[in-house]
Amino acid sequence: MMHMSIQAPPKEIVIELNRVLKGTQMGLEAFENLQKKAKDNSLKQIFLQVQATYLMHSNILKERINQLGGVPKEQVGLIGTLSQIYENIKNLTVDSDEQVLNEAYKACKTGFTMGDRFIEDNDNLDSTSREIIEKIIQDNKDLAQIFLNKISQSKF
Repeated sequence: MMHMSIQAPPKEIVIELNRVLKGTQMGLEAFENLQKKAKDNSLKQIFLQVQATYLMHSNILKERINQLGGVPKEQVGLIGTLSQIYENIKNLTVDSDEQVLNEAYKACKTGFTMGDRFIEDNDNLDSTSREIIEKIIQDNKDLAQIFLNKISQSKF
């Protein structure tokens, strides 16, 4: 039996979408850091593709938040700052393209794992917002697969 949940008011959806926006912006920064550490050119190209994808996600989310009458939160909040510090520390030790690849894969995996959990926790999203989040999750899974393929064929 499928249970239909009552749609959340736009204000609540805006709060949730801003959380996703924050995560997307953190991801973007993590990939900018990794791209700087990558030595291999084809790897640098993949990172540019990832950054373009995350930027697109970020813009779609901002647009949706605006449509719902909300204000996109541009700055990375406290949680973001802490994870940024953590990311920066964690990525300082990345010195080979193999490690860069593994970090990139983990970052994408975090993206879609949190996305999946977000969908589970927010079953009262409107259909447009849900489709946006599902697209973001799928893109993260596709990107993770690109990194996995590269890890399996890499000879650094």
